[in-house]
Amino acid sequence: MELKLPSISGAIPWSLVIKAVAATAVWFWMPWWVFAALIIIFFYQGVSDPDLSYNRTLYAFLATTFWLSFAAGAAAEVLGALILAEVMIIIGLRHLRWLKKALLYRFLSALIWLTFLATFFWLTSFTGYVWYGFVTLAVVAYFIARDLIRVAVGREQEKFLAAVLSFILVEMAWAVFLLPIEPINKAAIMLLVFLVAQEYLIRSETGRKIAPTFYLTITSIFVLVFLVILFVSSWGM
Repeated sequence: MELKLPSISGAIPWSLVIKAVAATAVWFWMPWWVFAALIIIFFYQGVSDPDLSYNRTLYAFLATTFWLSFAAGAAAEVLGALILAEVMIIIGLRHLRWLKKALLYRFLSALIWLTFLATFFWLTSFTGYVWYGFVTLAVVAYFIARDLIRVAVGREQEKFLAAVLSFILVEMAWAVFLLPIEPINKAAIMLLVFLVAQEYLIRSETGRKIAPTFYLTITSIFVLVFLVILFVSSWGM
């Protein structure tokens, strides 16, 4: 059955905001390893969620920020700004600070995935980091999938399903990588693929019957959004 993550009431503590701001400042002005060490300290300090450790989400987040550290200019600054939100969410989830934790985790996993994808397609389009990028992509996809499947369907077949999902994501990323369109639109396509997979996992919770209309609806939305992305893209890059 779906993991029932507890909801914690109360106002967001200022300590969480301070930690997120401090970590983001370190990200912009200090080496990546200093940022990573600070995040690990913040993450493992204090009371933790008894149901889900979020360790693998942390690994995916650190791998994403490491890859992002190779970016430069406006792209790095824009994507780096997302780190503030990601740090607040992941530390808050770990330390039981958020309401509706399952929903927020889904948002966090999508946000980390988007941050990595935007960096990945930007770097692989303008640098020679293609193979390094795909290796990191496989790692990030697997770690996110592990915790996402844990939230959706529990511990059973967690590793196997995560391996299958990450393999599919990497294969689709390779196909999208070959498209002659802008990096940001490639990232949008892969985010769409991830969101569809995420929705399917949540709906296919063990013991829950999926309505036949779900498949028609999700497929129609996917095709429509996919065609819109292709339509607004500049081809022949």
